[in-house]
Amino acid sequence: MNVSPDGIDFTQSFEGCSLTPYQDEAGVWTQGYGETGDDIGPDSPPWTQEEATEYFMQRAKAYEDAVNADVTVPLEQYQFDALFDFAYNLGNSALAHSTLIQHINSGGDLTGLFELWDKVRENGELVVSAGLLRRRKAEDALFTSGDYGITAP
Repeated sequence: MNVSPDGIDFTQSFEGCSLTPYQDEAGVWTQGYGETGDDIGPDSPPWTQEEATEYFMQRAKAYEDAVNADVTVPLEQYQFDALFDFAYNLGNSALAHSTLIQHINSGGDLTGLFELWDKVRENGELVVSAGLLRRRKAEDALFTSGDYGITAP
């Protein structure tokens, strides 16, 4: 499967788009729709909207591939899109090793599993991030009921 246009809108609404670099909640230099890496820092040149979209679409394939590889049961499009967003935000390794994937593949109860990934590290401690909690709840609603309407403010 591939992420749908609605899934792309869903993910982009949570990522937001900054054409100039900024530090995210964890202090990681970020640009575009959540792009990170050694080539992004405080002195990185601004991007155009087209460049930000191009980087997003280039990365999308890796997250689509991860969801397709990790999930062993049939999915509805909206479920795929929810897992794509989860992987895009947290990374393919987090998806692959998550209890969420284990429960999806085994048909287990998913109640509250998305919300296990709602924390950031502040001063050496894990604390709940309101933004991540909102995103996890939106992914849960999308996965369980197909509700694309819960997006970032």
